[in-house]
Amino acid sequence: MKTFICIFNLIGLLFLVNGLHIPRIKRSDDFDWNAKGWAVGCDFKGRNLKDIRVGKQHCVIVCGKTPQCTHFTWTPYRHGTCWMKTGRVKKSDAVASDDPEAICGSPRFVQDSEYEQPALYTRYPKKSKINWNGNNWAIGCDFNGREFKSVEIPGEDCGGACATTPRCTHFTWSSYRGGTCSMKSGYVTQDDAIVSKDPKMICGSPTFPTNGESTSKVISSE
Repeated sequence: MKTFICIFNLIGLLFLVNGLHIPRIKRSDDFDWNAKGWAVGCDFKGRNLKDIRVGKQHCVIVCGKTPQCTHFTWTPYRHGTCWMKTGRVKKSDAVASDDPEAICGSPRFVQDSEYEQPALYTRYPKKSKINWNGNNWAIGCDFNGREFKSVEIPGEDCGGACATTPRCTHFTWSSYRGGTCSMKSGYVTQDDAIVSKDPKMICGSPTFPTNGESTSKVISSE
């Protein structure tokens, strides 16, 4: 009798298991990895390095230009956020994302050597070379657009104000209205700076490399 009950319970358990829908874990082979080095609907968990608001098609470019960034995940969070990550990675480390619009990838996954990545921002021709002199600011230069805030302060305070203001990644200072610091947001490098028509204009970023001297100290000594 006990044997019969055990067999009956086993049969019932088999029917129960077969009736359950067990979702299949999506693996790297299930993602459509394109020649640009990324796939849609995937994620790389953890190991975040930094994040920046940028369009999805630019995330792989930003990662490639950022020291220590080896791979990334992009999501529509805050109208587009590139989550840069660091460490060894392979395609098999990718997992399915809860967000179908998310993408993940790595500059190392780019397969098409002839693929031309879109420019991050429109570049303007330089009339002459901008001399940074090992500082994180320069004179006679400008960063075009992407301003979100301006304050009327002396030039020697502009770099420090940017460094302590959320979202501010770079700045431009001009003598407008006695001195105006225009704070800007977005990925930027020294190559994005253009020559200003105003030779006294200052541009820079707290994140640019320096020779050890503070921005305010050097500017105030001019």
